[in-house]
Amino acid sequence: MKKKISITIAVIFGLLIQSKLSAQESLYPMMEKGSYGYINKTGKVIIPPQYEAADAFSDGMAMIKKDGKRGYIDAIGKLVVPAVYDMNPNGAFSEGMACVKQGAKYFYIDKTGKTAIEPKCDAAWKFSDGMAHIQVDSKMGYINKKGEIIIKPEYEGAWDFKDGLARVKKGGKWGYIDKTGKVVIDFKYDECWDFSEDLANFRLGDEKTGKWGYIDKTGKVVIEAQFDRAWTFSDGLAQIRVGDFKTGKFGFIDKTGKIVINPLYTGAYWFH
Repeated sequence: MKKKISITIAVIFGLLIQSKLSAQESLYPMMEKGSYGYINKTGKVIIPPQYEAADAFSDGMAMIKKDGKRGYIDAIGKLVVPAVYDMNPNGAFSEGMACVKQGAKYFYIDKTGKTAIEPKCDAAWKFSDGMAHIQVDSKMGYINKKGEIIIKPEYEGAWDFKDGLARVKKGGKWGYIDKTGKVVIDFKYDECWDFSEDLANFRLGDEKTGKWGYIDKTGKVVIEAQFDRAWTFSDGLAQIRVGDFKTGKFGFIDKTGKIVINPLYTGAYWFH
């Protein structure tokens, strides 16, 4: 009898945990009468409007603003990390930590609000692929989850690691490095984005007259630079623009560069 009760309790507990996880994945910020709360996919209010600002959930936590400061709530609306931090647009939880700011100081906390690491830097960003980029003076570098500098700050610009690569800027041009800091794709692009579905979009030339194309993870050009604007691949298609910002039209290409939806539209969004 005791064994049966224990199994029943375990099943109920498991369902409760699953229910909580589902809520974490499906809550969205909403505003009513100047205050923010959260709804689910059906539009039902799960966390009543009570905050001055509310971000999307990430890693099971959401950053909110209360009495002018930032803190973090969980999926049932419990204030897990007190609202004592200053605004940091890169403060979402990621890989178990959040980058927070107090005054001019940036540091990382865990999901209990405990300080995890305190890198010496002038700015810091969220973790991705086990690394986070930081700024020291005017240069960017990368730290690991122990707060150790793995790639020294030497870049003019830097973005998150994704699938083992990060785009960085040096000498006015963009390229890609691996987690050891080795240059995998040389600095030759005027702009480039993260890899998505094994391809990355790049621009050669200035913003007004430059052309966009796509490379693979070896740096090989897969789709020649020919579009006036191009975005990342999603669901096998990428949005492109033919023409300038004001009068250009939007369409979609496949991974061979073939236009599969003609550029006829004044606006578009990626497939997902």
